[in-house]
Amino acid sequence: MVANILKNRSKELRAAGIPLPSTKQEAIALGTTRFVPEDGIERVLRQYGSKKFPNGSIELASSRKRNVGCSHPKRKHRIQCQTDPNVDKQAYAEICAEAAFTECEAHHIMPLARCQPMFENKTEEERQAIRDRDAKWGIYYGNDARNIMVLDWRTHKEVHEEYNALDRHLKMLDNVSSTTSRITY
Repeated sequence: MVANILKNRSKELRAAGIPLPSTKQEAIALGTTRFVPEDGIERVLRQYGSKKFPNGSIELASSRKRNVGCSHPKRKHRIQCQTDPNVDKQAYAEICAEAAFTECEAHHIMPLARCQPMFENKTEEERQAIRDRDAKWGIYYGNDARNIMVLDWRTHKEVHEEYNALDRHLKMLDNVSSTTSRITY
């Protein structure tokens, strides 16, 4: 396997006064992951030689820090619980790669953290029943390509800030309702 033959040698090349290559092919020949095409925007060649992307996938260097995948164990667990094992994983990967290439981000329409309580402590059969029931209404979960919306990073941040504000307000309402007396009829 040749997946690990390319390295990020951009600092080394720049320090030596050598410009970054201008094409993907030149980058591969130099054994580096970065190149700057005619438009002057630095690109990163990722996953070159892997089974999934034997020719690699290209991202804008500026979006690379925001697009680091699901390294957190909780997030991996949520994705595993919520994603239908029968979905086209390649379609999801392509949407995410295209989003990163256009300096955008992939947003889960049905958010992982908010949907997890529905899937937690359920058997795989129960999880699949939830997925199948909701798919009839056009609702999908986890890393299903149909659960992804491509947003620019500012809008994506705003959406999550709105979710957080909603959570804070719901918590305040819950605290208020637990301290007030309830009238029973």
